Amino acid sequence: MKKKSSSLKVVWAIDVQAAEKKVRQSAEKLLQLIGRKTPLEVIPVFVARTPEVPMGSHWEMDLYKDNLKKLMGKWLTGCELKNVKSPVVLIQKGIYLRAEVDAIALFAKKNRADLVLVNTHARKGMSRFWQGSFSESLLSQTKVPVLFINPHVRLSGSLRTLIYPTNLSPECEKVVQKVAALAKRLKTQLILYNNVEYFVAAPGLSFTESLVFERQVERDIDQRQKNLKKLAQKLKSKFGISVRVVVDEGDVSAAKAILRQGKKIPSSMTIMTALTGPVLSTLVGSTTRQVVRGSEEPVLVFR
Repeated sequence: MKKKSSSLKVVWAIDVQAAEKKVRQSAEKLLQLIGRKTPLEVIPVFVARTPEVPMGSHWEMDLYKDNLKKLMGKWLTGCELKNVKSPVVLIQKGIYLRAEVDAIALFAKKNRADLVLVNTHARKGMSRFWQGSFSESLLSQTKVPVLFINPHVRLSGSLRTLIYPTNLSPECEKVVQKVAALAKRLKTQLILYNNVEYFVAAPGLSFTESLVFERQVERDIDQRQKNLKKLAQKLKSKFGISVRVVVDEGDVSAAKAILRQGKKIPSSMTIMTALTGPVLSTLVGSTTRQVVRGSEEPVLVFR
């Protein structure tokens, strides 16, 4: 078996149709910050679908691929990243977005990538890599974490904190081990974040009933604090990292609360969990998708 590289291997899914320089520059800046914490290997990848491929001989196909590589090289002009591999063009049969998803997922798996980096668009919200159901499909087809970044992301001189929203479900407890390992690798603090949905007592409750309700809420919050602190201590002991617990008793939805927390913490990255199975599309279509679309920080999604 081939030994896995000690470098953090990133497959950078490039959209050469995104003309704005900020699209490339934001991803480049983030990769530079990550590269300061751990050895990095970046593979730029572009997927061309069959309708984009001219029919003809193998010679014409090779020429077409060479021209695409030159276009990618032009798109990457001025990139100051180190350890960037030669651009890769994947010719994928099929007319649907799923063809691109399958190509990137398979490439990431074959190359044993640690992350897939996806840029979002500047003006219309998302590049073609988000149109349709690309994100949901990619997250369901690959076990490789997907890192989303938009051109207006707030990046300072260092990446210092990973924010992991968790509801302490079995799925989150499995993923948090991977998140803690990443925090150790990137030499960052880890924040275990839990959002308490806004509680509203039912109308018509008596004074006594209202007190009972409030005490139940207080006990629930206290139990969350205890569970998170216990988990934090385990992660500190196992990974030797700094872990902080935040229980947010906010009055907004989970997505808005997570976005608000990200804004409070400078030089941070938000880590989300995408569940597998029938709940995946629901989760990605709600909280995770809202966080990716609205975040001013990079968002890394684990399965």
